[in-house]
Amino acid sequence: MSQVPEPSHLGSGITSDSVLRRFFSYSFSSDECYKQGLAGILTPDVLRGKSDAEITELVRRAKVFYFNRTFEQNLTLEDVDTYQQALGINDAVPGSGELSITYQEVETPVMTFAELKTLIEQGRTGDIPNNRFIPESLNTAPPSQSTAPARKKPWETIQ
Repeated sequence: MSQVPEPSHLGSGITSDSVLRRFFSYSFSSDECYKQGLAGILTPDVLRGKSDAEITELVRRAKVFYFNRTFEQNLTLEDVDTYQQALGINDAVPGSGELSITYQEVETPVMTFAELKTLIEQGRTGDIPNNRFIPESLNTAPPSQSTAPARKKPWETIQ
């Protein structure tokens, strides 16, 4: 069994391998937010003509991006590769559930105008694919404060 890399061997200034352990132990397949994002990335148009290796790379990049955004980390693909090689983790093929979930969520039925009209007349707008409810009220959150300095007028610039 190979040795886990020391923190000094990892790029991006990561000081411990606990972040990488957390990354590899995270259950991406049970995270609904991740699965929805992955479905948006792996559309049939994107996957057309891609090899398994290219699809695996897209999934890996999505996992690293999502993990960094969710847990406010700075992992890089190189960090993940180094750790993965040191532990001998095989990530050649994405989880069989990931791509099947992606295809199911991406493929929405094409509706005819008559079907759409019938659903609206029956009040079943929730059954219309890609239909979102947009509230008719304004956002009640206070506006954010500007942090950018005001632009200088042309006569205020120093030449």
